[in-house]
Amino acid sequence: MELVYLWVEDYKNIHKQGFNFSSKFICDYDGGTLTIDDNPDHIENFFGENINVTAIVGKNGSGKSSVFEVLAFLYWQGVTPLIKEDDKTFFLYKSNGRFYIQCENYKIHHTKGFQKLFKNIDNNTKVSSPTSFSHRTSMPLISFSNCISDMIHNKSLEKLKSYDNFYNGIQPDNPMMKSKGFYDNFNQKFHDILKKEKDFFNFVDKNLLFNNFKIEIHIYELGAWFIGDELYEKFIISEDSGDLLSFGQTEQGTNNTLYKAFALFLISKSRGIRRYDDLGQRSNEEDEQYLKANIFDKVKELFENESFGEKEYKKVLDICLEALNPSFNNLENEVRNSFLYKDYDLEIVKKIIEKYTFNEANIFTSNIYNIDEFKIESVIDTSLEKELLSEKLLRINFFKNSNKNHSFLNLSSGEKLYLNILTNFAYTLYHLEDDYNGIMLFDEIELSFHPAWQKQIIGHLLYMYNKVRESKKIDLHLIFTTHSPFLLSDIPKQNIIFLDKDEAGKCKVVDGLKDKKQTFGANIHTLLSDSFFMEDGLMGEFAKGKIDKAIALLNKDKLDEKELKYCEEIISIIGEPIVKNQLQRMLDSKRLSKIDDINAKIKQMSYELGVLKEHQSQIAQDELRDKGKQRYKERFIDDKNN
Repeated sequence: MELVYLWVEDYKNIHKQGFNFSSKFICDYDGGTLTIDDNPDHIENFFGENINVTAIVGKNGSGKSSVFEVLAFLYWQGVTPLIKEDDKTFFLYKSNGRFYIQCENYKIHHTKGFQKLFKNIDNNTKVSSPTSFSHRTSMPLISFSNCISDMIHNKSLEKLKSYDNFYNGIQPDNPMMKSKGFYDNFNQKFHDILKKEKDFFNFVDKNLLFNNFKIEIHIYELGAWFIGDELYEKFIISEDSGDLLSFGQTEQGTNNTLYKAFALFLISKSRGIRRYDDLGQRSNEEDEQYLKANIFDKVKELFENESFGEKEYKKVLDICLEALNPSFNNLENEVRNSFLYKDYDLEIVKKIIEKYTFNEANIFTSNIYNIDEFKIESVIDTSLEKELLSEKLLRINFFKNSNKNHSFLNLSSGEKLYLNILTNFAYTLYHLEDDYNGIMLFDEIELSFHPAWQKQIIGHLLYMYNKVRESKKIDLHLIFTTHSPFLLSDIPKQNIIFLDKDEAGKCKVVDGLKDKKQTFGANIHTLLSDSFFMEDGLMGEFAKGKIDKAIALLNKDKLDEKELKYCEEIISIIGEPIVKNQLQRMLDSKRLSKIDDINAKIKQMSYELGVLKEHQSQIAQDELRDKGKQRYKERFIDDKNN
């Protein structure tokens, strides 16, 4: 199956615009006539059997994510906020040797007939033409997102349970927690794949082989922001050593430390509940005063007791319930009871504490569980643990045998994010039904990835696809929005939709076959300047400003010492050799010009000095002559007198 063509009548900045998604066909919709032609540049099975890849690139705001949103709306037929009878938005897809069409207003056009939307379908291919509208969701659609896209937060899609069927692939049958963030159910998915094949991710890194897991409570993650500076510093951080409470290494001390941690966690949750009260408007300051007087101060007295344990924890629970009681006058009692009594019952806390022991890394850990023998949901079986898991205080750590130096939690954040994408994709493939045909959307999934992984992501996804196809038959069309030139270097330009903006900011499609250079195997500079519409060059604007200033100075007739020094310093750190060499020649020319000026001045001064010396010599001669005349005159007078 593959998406062939999308026509958008009017959505955000997209107005009467068509998008060709398949490299096999070239489509055009004009005046009610849909034309479908074969693409002579198509390369059969370029990415493999029964799989195709398309990328959408363009400037920010050109409409990449909006295209995905339109596909989502069409998939969930009829949820668009404004439904107009004349809205002709539709998409064309191919499945099992036939074209199918789904339109925006399926209910309207379906009852009024296929020809209401299309005057004619001019199909010049061997694929059978559509004769009626396909039913809603006939084209299976799955989305993998970076969680930034507006589509993920669209209320209309939320109503249709998009998080279960449309977000980050297929979810586990019994997820441990509701979808709340990027790592939703990652642990269950990762565990499921490793159970199938321990070395599944060795194609990424030969060290990514895990066969065991354990549960860890990271109390140090219970930061000051969570429960307030005073309680955190006094009861989690030791005033003497700055570490976790030193008595945590004893059995009784371990229990005390965990009881305190759970008590502080309960206080923080109680603090959150206070925000939902509807007894009247209070300022933050008033709310803080209320919490301090009714919860914090009373709990502090309990924490003064070094033997803090079960009784003290129960007292914390009672204090929180008592203080919160007025806040729930207008709320259902079961809300309060389910949140506090059920999740934080003393017996449940005792059961959890018995699971964990203190280790030298200030972490409380459970027993080691073999991936083949235990399911994560059977180990984390209380709602409190699931809440701790969602708050990242409780974490699942995978490792190989007893190798403590190599574990999942010791991987870098980038490695974890990369594994998250691969895991979501692999889990989804494994859990698709056999003979599945569908579309998968990937919305800028390369964000935060190192360039080395951006270069590999397409190859890795295709590797997993081929690996899963060894056991089942699936037919996929992968569609990416991206800002990464590394992804484009793996995709021919006939498989890329290039988007730009016109002067009014409207989305427009650039004909890549005519107006764009080849992308497959292209160098990064060519891809950035051509495929991503970077007409102003690839240099950072700050650097460009500095260099432009140097150029402006070097184009002046004369430069002073300060200006010459500025140019010299900037040129010395420029990394682009052509720019650097050209500016260096301009600088050298200015220096030579300055030397010529100095030489001219020296010559002028030498000339003036010579003139001065000649003048001084003439004066001396005149003075000598005058003295000689005077002496002659004096002698003449003397001789005459004698």
